[in-house]
Amino acid sequence: MALGLGAVALKPDWRTALQRWANPHQRQVIATAHGRFVANKAMMKAVKSVDENGVFVEIFEEHGPEDLSLFATIRTGNPQDGQFNFEGRMSHLVASDMDHDGIDELLVPSFDDQHRPRLNVYKYQPALNEFQEISPHLSDGE
Repeated sequence: MALGLGAVALKPDWRTALQRWANPHQRQVIATAHGRFVANKAMMKAVKSVDENGVFVEIFEEHGPEDLSLFATIRTGNPQDGQFNFEGRMSHLVASDMDHDGIDELLVPSFDDQHRPRLNVYKYQPALNEFQEISPHLSDGE
């Protein structure tokens, strides 16, 4: 039994599977980022989480220090959290104005079901009133 527990502890995929089996509705907050994602809005808060359906980001409007309201939810379609080096720091979620238009994009790293790294970039589209992915999936070797 000790060998089995040791194997589960050392193998991240097995550990994650066991955790999801033990508590299938568990939600784990991974990271937060603040940015100006919508032209006519003030700063907003993005929260990256993972649950039994995979990685997702919730964007909240900040009305005060502890007064938040949900603005949008983005589902990446990828099951596992990822991180990447952004400006010299390892990051799980980044808000940055990548196209220099004064509005921040969300950079959301994750891993797909084949364990390939993905960097998804999302931007708010006012005409559609939703966040859309603006980049193809970027991964090593593609």
